[in-house]
Amino acid sequence: MKNKIIFLLLLFLFTCSGLKAEDGVSLFYKSDIMKSAQYVTKERFEDANYVILEKKENIEYKIDGSYTRNLEMYIKVLDEVGRAANVRAGYSYDKNYGSAYMDFLEVIDRNGEKRKINIDENKKEEIATDGVSSNIFDDSGVDVTVQIPDLEVGEIVHYKISENVKKARIEGEFSYFAVSEYSQPLLYYLAEITAPKEKPLLKNVVLGGKPSLYKLTDKEQENKIVYTFEAENIGQLYTEPAMPQYLNVAMRWITSTVSDWEAVSKWYYNLCEPRIIINEKIKNKTAELVSGEKDEKAKIMSIYFFVSRKVRYSGITLEDNRPGLEPHNSDYTFDTLTGVCRDKAALIVAMLRSAGFESYMVLVNATRKLDKEAPMTYFNHAIAGVVLSNGEIMLLDPTDETTNDPLPQYLMDKSYLLAKKSGDNLRATDILDGKTNMMKVRTDAKIEGSLIVCKSRLEFYGINDNRYRGSFAEMNKQEIENFLKGIVKVLSQNSKLISYKVTPEDFLNSGENLVIEIEYSLNDMLAGDKYKIIDFPRLSRRVGMFNQIFSGATLKTRTYPYVVRYTAAIDEEVEIELPENFKIESIPEDVVINGKSYYYNLSYSKMNNKIIYKNSASFNALELSVSDYIQFKTDMRIIENGMKKKIIVSSKSNKWRLKIW
Repeated sequence: MKNKIIFLLLLFLFTCSGLKAEDGVSLFYKSDIMKSAQYVTKERFEDANYVILEKKENIEYKIDGSYTRNLEMYIKVLDEVGRAANVRAGYSYDKNYGSAYMDFLEVIDRNGEKRKINIDENKKEEIATDGVSSNIFDDSGVDVTVQIPDLEVGEIVHYKISENVKKARIEGEFSYFAVSEYSQPLLYYLAEITAPKEKPLLKNVVLGGKPSLYKLTDKEQENKIVYTFEAENIGQLYTEPAMPQYLNVAMRWITSTVSDWEAVSKWYYNLCEPRIIINEKIKNKTAELVSGEKDEKAKIMSIYFFVSRKVRYSGITLEDNRPGLEPHNSDYTFDTLTGVCRDKAALIVAMLRSAGFESYMVLVNATRKLDKEAPMTYFNHAIAGVVLSNGEIMLLDPTDETTNDPLPQYLMDKSYLLAKKSGDNLRATDILDGKTNMMKVRTDAKIEGSLIVCKSRLEFYGINDNRYRGSFAEMNKQEIENFLKGIVKVLSQNSKLISYKVTPEDFLNSGENLVIEIEYSLNDMLAGDKYKIIDFPRLSRRVGMFNQIFSGATLKTRTYPYVVRYTAAIDEEVEIELPENFKIESIPEDVVINGKSYYYNLSYSKMNNKIIYKNSASFNALELSVSDYIQFKTDMRIIENGMKKKIIVSSKSNKWRLKIW
């Protein structure tokens, strides 16, 4: 499910430009699609690859939440990139919940001549594979693509798709999320939802759009209510590196018959509760796991590690009520030691309850924060929650088999909902201080002839432990050694890995943090008689997740906030011992940056014949505002300049330059 959401996001995010509408003039002619098409040229939309001339959706739902949907699209191709993006039309559906099919497909050439496409001859239907990479095997998901042969630049693709959803995710409730802003221009969008008069929409809002671009109306027709969303001349959505999720910034129409988030919470509680079974085998195993543990968190983590490490993440969808949302019986997961996220969550809830804790199933959206304005079931992950003695809720995600953190750091600031009998409100996971995700490096080095011989100890915490431990768990010994050689090679092409030690030996069955100890030599003397440069070994610039925080900061200014996936920090100290005949002439000044949600400190000192370098930094937010980003870019330049400064070292025979690298 998560992979499909990511795919849909990428589908919309290509190149971007604005819509060049004449002042106050509609670009769309409702009575004549060809007249609209004639206006749309590459000259007028020079940055666009194609233009959506018209998109229409008609939806009608019943009291039980089931609904039908009819979609019609007109798309004009402007260049070769646009042609390649539209040589096939596709749609997906879940057989457990309904069906879908393409009713009509034609191509309209530049002269207005229509060429009907035989759908059956060009259709390819496959079992959806988005869950296979996560070891989820489910033949109910269907992906359909229809090839459009001989499509040319300047032509129009016109198709219709019908969908019949026979079963609502929440029985008796309807919700819909309509996006009306894409990476390509949209001239006209009309969406209508027809509702039973006795089951009206309780939430009906537009987010992310300018009121001048759309109209939102509703009217009664006999025993029904028709809700209409109409928009014109919608320009392309400009995308940026490291911007907020597309679905959080695009114009979107959100509708729901659900009264509040408490109702969704109660629904999921009622769905899952019959599946949480505590039998004697579960009771006995739980008692064994918590035996001797006096601290409540120690008991919780003992149960957590059992479920996360011993229950393999894989499964087949067997549920017949709400497939994809409903867990297996917890005793089945315990016996088979296999399951997907919701199954592992149900088992850990059962075991925590057996140990005397108050515990709940938890719905999570692992991709983005949901819009709180309209309650929906757009969750794509399930975890567990346990109430501590102080009343705090501790979240547990037993899906990840290698992490030591009960809630992986990549789930920070994501929407979640406790499944409670009394209901609960939508919440967001905590944003943790960067020091939670620390990368700690200690290096002792000395110059021996033409070599710098180094011993380094790298300690991984939080997201660093999670990512590197997870990667190492999939490597054999030779692959790990090659990885470490690669790190040393980046420091110096003339390098040698002398020895290494990685602990713990069993990456899957240890609560210890990942530690790497390596010994290596660097032979990086450059040519020159009077001056030579020795690269200073700074591993924190090569290892750890902190470096990824800067990877998206490529723009001078931004339209959207700068977003990173997780907080992170580094704490590095390097001591390099110089030969006795060397004299330290000068060292750079310290660099101290104290930003609004980050800090970065570089310091250099000398003690006897040693040079000591320290670098401590922490990034404590997941988002920088547009104005804060400008200051962040300024601070980055100061940091880079500080790192370019050199330490001057002389000897009896000549002078050496020691470069901080």
